[in-house]
Amino acid sequence: ALHEQLEARGIRVWRCDPGNAPNDGFKGWVTNSAGCGKNVGRVRAVCELAAQSVPDATIFLVGSSFGNRVICEAMRNNRDELPARVSHKMICTGYPLHGDGNPE
Repeated sequence: ALHEQLEARGIRVWRCDPGNAPNDGFKGWVTNSAGCGKNVGRVRAVCELAAQSVPDATIFLVGSSFGNRVICEAMRNNRDELPARVSHKMICTGYPLHGDGNPE
């Protein structure tokens, strides 16, 4: 997995997946609205944790599958809510950048 490859190279990775810090009861993405408050809030919480843990590092958002849509929406509509050190560049990997059978 990409996060394992990055970690093997000494790059710190914070994941939005359920069960990872911060432990805020996150159960998974709300898939009917990529940019909903719950999804954006999770991205913001993980970015804030990364910013606190490594104060001088640039933070890159990396998405995979539906996470691509979430980080795109977070950057497009809620950029001002993310730590200033979040890069304006994103890394999007894998399908989907659009909903099943619903290209945008």
